[in-house]
Amino acid sequence: MFRNILILYSEFMPYNLTVWAAMRREGKLDIHIVYWNHKKLTPYQYDGVEYKFYKRSEFTTESLVELYAAVSPSTLFVSGRMDSGYLAVAKMAKRKGIPVVMGSDKQWKGSLKDWCAVLLRNVLYRPYFSHAWVPGKRQVEYARHVGFSTQHIIQGLYIGDTELFCRQKESIPATKRDLLFVGRLEAIKGLIPLIDCLQNLRISGDFKGRLLIFGNGSLYDAIPDREWILKKGFVSQQEIKEGISSCSIFCLPSIEEPWGVVVQEMASAGLLICCSSAVGAGDHFVKHLENGYVFKTSRWDDLKDGLKYLLNLDKEAVQKGRELSYRLAKQMNAADSARFFLDIR
Repeated sequence: MFRNILILYSEFMPYNLTVWAAMRREGKLDIHIVYWNHKKLTPYQYDGVEYKFYKRSEFTTESLVELYAAVSPSTLFVSGRMDSGYLAVAKMAKRKGIPVVMGSDKQWKGSLKDWCAVLLRNVLYRPYFSHAWVPGKRQVEYARHVGFSTQHIIQGLYIGDTELFCRQKESIPATKRDLLFVGRLEAIKGLIPLIDCLQNLRISGDFKGRLLIFGNGSLYDAIPDREWILKKGFVSQQEIKEGISSCSIFCLPSIEEPWGVVVQEMASAGLLICCSSAVGAGDHFVKHLENGYVFKTSRWDDLKDGLKYLLNLDKEAVQKGRELSYRLAKQMNAADSARFFLDIR
């Protein structure tokens, strides 16, 4: 007897498929996915046939309701509150007693906006969602504040493809000192300050390697044309895996980063991690001064100090850090996340 799962999503990425594939393996499932095919931030396209995909642009609210009725899902998953049509389906499903799971990567920051959400939780969340599926600790705190009980919150919303990247672990020599950046090329990711820090570290003699940049965005042409900077553009995860064999450090200096799946993936490859305190995944996959360095968000002198620290570690310390990165990355996995989701009643 097959169960149907209906997913109403925004723009999906490869890390979504990691968990969805585990869901298919863990249970007999047909997974139907409505996705945003407009307002895309990346050129990523999925060409597999394992899932039943529907383009959001082809649906009105009424036809979404019709799709829901045709699929008759045992569980509905909705990627947050950003789509009024999705919310209409969620409200209807919850009234029918179907588990409706909200995906959310919002961190609790105690801001005015956060407290307004607490005050309005009976309007913003209760009518639509029975459960919350979140990436990690900071998001659990947000979900609790806006009214979800502990037993109705599950972690592991975003899981990196650790099986792919861990195969790269043994091919990365501890003596290498190239740096890696993977992400959208936008100001909020902190890439330009990272380049400035590395330029200063080259002058001081602390950084003699290259910076590999994977990603696309509005800052692509703003990246300086220097011999030690390699711009790779937006590529597949397999191409990233093949391109990082010379790197020992991954840096994500984001000004804002609710989670950061790539942190888990690069940790699973055995890289040392340098990230800002804004990165939610850092709580789980980076131990400060052990397998990486966590600097205060937007404090670029601290970023430079962190990179200098990692670049000057001896071979033994690098190896210990790499092993710790790998172990931490394996603590979250797609199979567990899928089982948590499938156990929702």
